[in-house]
Amino acid sequence: AANIYATTDQTLTSAKEFDPLSNLDSQIKRIQHYNEAKGKCFLLAEHNNKLIGMIDFSNGHRLKIQHTGELGMGVLEEFRNLGVGRFLMNDMNWLAT
Repeated sequence: AANIYATTDQTLTSAKEFDPLSNLDSQIKRIQHYNEAKGKCFLLAEHNNKLIGMIDFSNGHRLKIQHTGELGMGVLEEFRNLGVGRFLMNDMNWLAT
């Protein structure tokens, strides 16, 4: 994930905010939190067991803004323009409907 954060400005998390030293368990817990929380979703794209892209959505956390949200997406540079981002967006859209 650190490689994706470092190569794109389309995610809300910067490479500096991501802790590359965090262990796999803490990363799994973060993804599970997103997928279990109301109004949040985190999807990953893999190729040959390598993380190549991700997308996350988080809705407004206050009553007056719960109809709004933030979306961030990143794809490793060598996998851009191959449809990975479109695939992630389509899956996110499917989950939203």
